[in-house]
Amino acid sequence: MGRMEKNIIQTAEPVGREFVDTDGLRQMFGLKRSLAYELLWAGLIKGVSLRRPGKRTGKRLFEVQSVRDFLNGQTGLHDQKGGK
Repeated sequence: MGRMEKNIIQTAEPVGREFVDTDGLRQMFGLKRSLAYELLWAGLIKGVSLRRPGKRTGKRLFEVQSVRDFLNGQTGLHDQKGGK
């Protein structure tokens, strides 16, 4: 029985990520940096900027669920515009 428990633990899927950077967006969804920022600025996906006080630059992270929601909302869009 100990062996079986070990196999279950080894095959369990890792916990999904809630936020990713642009590299993560590219790996998960195939979205490049420029499109990610366009979607963010248009309010179509969500993100956060992590900056130290007084600094101009920081680390931009994108909310994975908002990207999924955006992409899922696009599935019927092509058909509605008369495409295939």
